[in-house]
Amino acid sequence: MDADCSHTGANVPACSANFSDNSASVTVVTESRAPAIQLADAAGGLALTASANNGVKGNKAVYGISFLHKLSLADYPGISFDAKLNAGDTTIEDDLYVTISVSPNCDGLSYVNLITVIRDMKGVGVPDLDGYLHYSAAPEDVKWYRTGSKPYPTSGPVLLNGVLNSTGGPAMSLDALKTAYPLACIWNFPNATTQVPGGVTPALDFNLGDSGTTTDKKAWIKSILIGAKLVF
Repeated sequence: MDADCSHTGANVPACSANFSDNSASVTVVTESRAPAIQLADAAGGLALTASANNGVKGNKAVYGISFLHKLSLADYPGISFDAKLNAGDTTIEDDLYVTISVSPNCDGLSYVNLITVIRDMKGVGVPDLDGYLHYSAAPEDVKWYRTGSKPYPTSGPVLLNGVLNSTGGPAMSLDALKTAYPLACIWNFPNATTQVPGGVTPALDFNLGDSGTTTDKKAWIKSILIGAKLVF
């Protein structure tokens, strides 16, 4: 949790990475008079070959945070951030979501990928003067769903940024997962095809769009906190 999250110019913080697919992007921009991380999906057809990052052909923006690797769920303090969706394209509330990868026995031999969409993270209140709303997911919040279709826990590679599993049951809290699997920890897994430094898939990701996105979408995030740790 003591990772260096400094940043300069249009570079994302040092403790994170642009993990986008195909024509999508993650950049630091000045938005509403202040710096923000912009996630953008570009209109265009599906790629001819799958992305090296997430193995999809759609244009999906992904902002990854990797410094939580091997952090016990018992020590994970939760996440909060401010976000705004673009009003001039196809972006809707369901397009922006957070995923987290967990190894139930903290051994890297099995994984489960969890997802929470911003509609489930929305707090009370109204947008600020720049149009941003506040979102959060604490360990006790029942806001997480499993992605993919394999039995839980999966064996082999984690299911990356999959679609909501219609047979996966109701939402769960991370506290419930921790109770069921006391050794569970957050886990970056090796990804031999990615060009991201370190060759891993970040364990915690902000995602805009999905594996089939072919239209313009845009969102901005800022004030990202993991517990008291300011990422951006």
